[in-house]
Amino acid sequence: MWKIPLFKMYWDEDDVSAVSEAIRSGMNWAVGPNVSRFEEEIANYIGTKYCLTFNSGTSATHAA
Repeated sequence: MWKIPLFKMYWDEDDVSAVSEAIRSGMNWAVGPNVSRFEEEIANYIGTKYCLTFNSGTSATHAA
């Protein structure tokens, strides 16, 4: 175990509930309304009109 961690994991019950709900929704975790809402929130946060998310760095590289 490293003395200085690279990151610290944190989650609360809201996070666990959100993940559980996404898993139970079937394919909505990958292409559903939560993904669209996340992309909109990220776009607003960084001040751009659009945001597109990918499931992996490889997918993002292929799209670029």
